[in-house]
Amino acid sequence: MAPPDFSKATIDTLARRARFQCSNPDCGAHTVGPNSDPEKATLIGEAAHIAGAKAGAARYDKLMSDVTRSAITNGIWLCRNCHGQIDRDEAKYSLSLIHISEPTRRTPIS
Repeated sequence: MAPPDFSKATIDTLARRARFQCSNPDCGAHTVGPNSDPEKATLIGEAAHIAGAKAGAARYDKLMSDVTRSAITNGIWLCRNCHGQIDRDEAKYSLSLIHISEPTRRTPIS
């Protein structure tokens, strides 16, 4: 069975709510930029699950429903580097730390 993923609408909303900037306050990288094709933009941002989408993923909660896993409240907008970093260091990037790291709060996650 495929892990519950975010809908296109949820991904778009996460990106817009973060102003297309990485939500890690220690990073803040712009996650969208120009492309050589004038009809396109280059996106390096990703919608990351706060609590992992599948068993074995960082911060996975077996008691969480698939609907909740794919909800916007379980998402954070990050650049590709920070997304990889938080998923590879679960001890440093706990559930509670990531949940308080919304860009408007500017609380460091590292």
